[in-house]
Amino acid sequence: MKKIFFISAIVIPSFFVLTAKAGDFKTKCSDLTQCAETVSLLTNKQYLFPGKLKGKIKGTEGVNITAENADSLYSHILHENGYTRVLLEDKKTYRIINARDVRYTPVPQVTSDFDSSPNLPTNADYHMMTYEMKFPLASTVITRSLRPFMSRYGRIIDNKINGTLVVQDTALNLKRLYGLIRQMDKEPSREMRKKWREDKERWHQIKLEKAKNCTVDKG
Repeated sequence: MKKIFFISAIVIPSFFVLTAKAGDFKTKCSDLTQCAETVSLLTNKQYLFPGKLKGKIKGTEGVNITAENADSLYSHILHENGYTRVLLEDKKTYRIINARDVRYTPVPQVTSDFDSSPNLPTNADYHMMTYEMKFPLASTVITRSLRPFMSRYGRIIDNKINGTLVVQDTALNLKRLYGLIRQMDKEPSREMRKKWREDKERWHQIKLEKAKNCTVDKG
């Protein structure tokens, strides 16, 4: 029988925020659900999530969670446990979802190019970055080269229609990826152009051979 979980919301009255205090990480964030309550009190932001969040959190002695670090810290904790959070339209409420489902969920969008870096927070929330290529001819190579550096649920698309790269990943990883893209966004050399033509011709011949073999098998 399929289990149905109701979305539970933590709604903190405003007068509680005034009494919220920083505390030892182990005491205030023993698990993901309790940590959501602590972060909500410290930051005056609410969280929605399905059922009880699964995952344990450990920290060394002396680690404190405060109003200054709670937001970023919880973002990283969720990421490490396979979750992510998405800010809703009211700008005060986050929805916590499985990170694998982030591709189906709208996330904040930022733009960038060779001269303008993306405006991103220092946390593990997912964002979508559109990078306008300076040399669009290099976009395919850059796309292939960056895939090993993506996080588990990150994605990159080479949009040849308008000469852009569309990259979705955590904010921290997008900052790193932007630096890599900028290093590779250069005019291809003559040797590189020649290699691309040769590779394209080789793949074309492979496809023709496959098509020929399929025709022979059907006959």
